Amino acid sequence: MDTVTWQLGTDAALALANSLHGPGAHYRRRARDGEPPHDHLDTPARAVDFLTTHAIPDPGRAPTEGQLARLRSLRASIRALADDPSFDPLAWRSAMDAALAGVDYRLRADGSMRSPATGWDGVTDDLLPAALALAEERDRLRRCGNPRCRWLFVDRSRKQNRIWCEAAVCGNRMRVGRHRQRPSAAD
Repeated sequence: MDTVTWQLGTDAALALANSLHGPGAHYRRRARDGEPPHDHLDTPARAVDFLTTHAIPDPGRAPTEGQLARLRSLRASIRALADDPSFDPLAWRSAMDAALAGVDYRLRADGSMRSPATGWDGVTDDLLPAALALAEERDRLRRCGNPRCRWLFVDRSRKQNRIWCEAAVCGNRMRVGRHRQRPSAAD
């Protein structure tokens, strides 16, 4: 028998978590002090635009307000894995168990497990096992070292010492910023 996989994996769970990030997470935009975080789940159109370009399939219609609230709740649970200093694994697993209680997954012909729900309800259901898989990697889950970014990533480096979501972007921005703050030799 082939290996059973879930419809959506940890990349999709991270994409949902990163739908809330700092203003410095956008590659082609320079963040300014005092800018608020960017919440891509604030409207149905922005949610579809962000999620479908970040590892989550487009179910063909915009989410309702109730579906957005459910996505935001799951996002908060995923972000808590890395962001919450008072993280309680038992309470987290209990909340995930409650979320999973109403889902009846089905095995598809291609060997993947998937919720029979349609639209954004199905997407959210399919993200629940991905969130559980991400919790298994909690010790490698990091928040970008750029305080203006706050993007989450899984550090799969050999030494587990990765600091930046992208060294070429956030790492470079931080190094350039530190360099510009140094007193020049002419001073």
